[in-house]
Amino acid sequence: MKITRQVLNAFNKKQVIDIVRTRDRVFKAEIARELGLSIPTVMKISDGFIQKGLIRECGKGESTGGKPPQLLEFVPGARCSVGVDIGKTTTTILLMDLQANIIVKQSVPTGDVRDPNLFLERVMKLIEEVIDAAKLPPGRLLGIGVGAAGLIDSENGEVLFSPDFGWENIRVAEILSKRFSMKVMLENSTRAKAMGEKWFGAAAEADDFICLNLGYGIAAALMIDGELYCGHSGTSGEFGHVTMERDGPECDCGNRGCLEALASGNAVAKSMQRVLREGGESSALSYAERPEIEAVDAKAVYSAAKAGDRAAAEIVEKALEYIGIGLAGIVNLFDPELVVLSGGIVKNGRMVRETITRYMNKHRMKHAGRHVRIVESVLGDDGTAIGAATLLVKRLVENGGEWE
Repeated sequence: MKITRQVLNAFNKKQVIDIVRTRDRVFKAEIARELGLSIPTVMKISDGFIQKGLIRECGKGESTGGKPPQLLEFVPGARCSVGVDIGKTTTTILLMDLQANIIVKQSVPTGDVRDPNLFLERVMKLIEEVIDAAKLPPGRLLGIGVGAAGLIDSENGEVLFSPDFGWENIRVAEILSKRFSMKVMLENSTRAKAMGEKWFGAAAEADDFICLNLGYGIAAALMIDGELYCGHSGTSGEFGHVTMERDGPECDCGNRGCLEALASGNAVAKSMQRVLREGGESSALSYAERPEIEAVDAKAVYSAAKAGDRAAAEIVEKALEYIGIGLAGIVNLFDPELVVLSGGIVKNGRMVRETITRYMNKHRMKHAGRHVRIVESVLGDDGTAIGAATLLVKRLVENGGEWE
């Protein structure tokens, strides 16, 4: 890229707003010193942000002989964005400000997704309800970010293939943008979650990390130098579809022996259901919502395992071993500084993190990834929706506060 005055100015704007955004309060002179810019340049840029309402003056420091220095702070409520998480069991729509403070949120059962047009119509009505409930002044809303499971063409806003939903070539962004006449950004749900963790969560201080999503399915997202790695065709992150057993159980993706078919929440539930059908004994049935084998889900199995049930404990241990082995391969390959564990399985507490860590350490190459830390998500169930909304915030910052 040719470094023109326009390119340099845009870069300086991004740097300035990023500093103000990530600090409590900051002096213009501090910004100039840190970025190697002149104070007049910082003043000109910050004045532009003040006019847009993104930054405000918030007092003065002590004078050292001249004019007292002016303090600046970010205005989180200057803009808002909608985040949508289309999950296998639950769909969440939220509206948040520029610092991920949630203003309005709705979570509903995902329900029937076989007809994507009918399903997206329901989602759009929920988005309208969330936006209406917020009563935003005109011009405050940046747009809509959507996180969905599967192979995503984020550039064109299209779900290429989603085994969870049976969708193929669904142009989600186009459908939503026609309805709302605003920017719509689509991303893989785990990559969206990783974006949220980077900007507002457990990975705020890490530039090279992996986010694992361990729930009904299994997926991963890789962040390198603070940016999502999407792969050459944009389909990276399908950690759950790494083959772990050549002749293993059939997976929803059509292959056999995938990690997801062996260790996901869905796989754990199926394993316990099979044990019970074959006459095995387990207290997992007592933790199910209904006293029927088909009602036993991963939550019931993990609850039974934590209560000391032997059959449940063996199933859980085997699933977490597979995840640890798979993670060891990623650590050997990428040597990240951090691994963020997220998803419903992680809700089962320290036992999950410690077991995965133990098997990862057992199977990773000696000295490889020796500094990697494994932590749990701090965004919880809202991680993907927050991350999807963050896509719009990131775009605003990278454009130096410009939107249109």
